[in-house]
Amino acid sequence: MSQIDLAIIPLSDLKTLLSEVVAKQFSEHFPNKLNEEKSNDFVTRSEVAKKLRISLPTLNTLTKNNVLKSYRIGRRVLYKMEEIDQNFEKVSSEKHRRK
Repeated sequence: MSQIDLAIIPLSDLKTLLSEVVAKQFSEHFPNKLNEEKSNDFVTRSEVAKKLRISLPTLNTLTKNNVLKSYRIGRRVLYKMEEIDQNFEKVSSEKHRRK
């Protein structure tokens, strides 16, 4: 039989150690799972306005002019974060273009 060594460690150290082991195992088994879930997240109007640093009426105008695509789920208006990021990159790259 193998010998078992028991050691007394503080609870906070045990929690930290366990969380590191679980995170490592999760990242090995599901390497891209976290990134895929983040990219398809829906966000609220206020979160989009805060990220883009615009007011809610401006966000409403951008949505009506089809600059940003919104999704109505029940009574809520939501946006896909991936699409917001893509539109933001597109606008910033076209800003300095000569006509």
